[in-house]
Amino acid sequence: MAITKKLQQSTDMIVQFTEDEVAELGWKSNEKLSLTVLEDGSVSLTKYGTMEIELNDLNRDILEHLIITSCEEDISVNQVIENILKEGLGL
Repeated sequence: MAITKKLQQSTDMIVQFTEDEVAELGWKSNEKLSLTVLEDGSVSLTKYGTMEIELNDLNRDILEHLIITSCEEDISVNQVIENILKEGLGL
């Protein structure tokens, strides 16, 4: 399924979808999407997958690393984990 949208001129690039379009695509409000510019100049938006990590299963060293990095970079632990996964996957 493809929906054609025009980019709105702004200091930021914004693509807005109506509630009906979001529902048609099966997305939720405020869902994270990745953006890829294709060879023909079109843009592909792909919904991020979700992953549940049980923090109880992680050892103390890993938990400390996540917390320290979160504090040092002033970002959430979720963002730290996301950054680690992106780096590990070469994204």
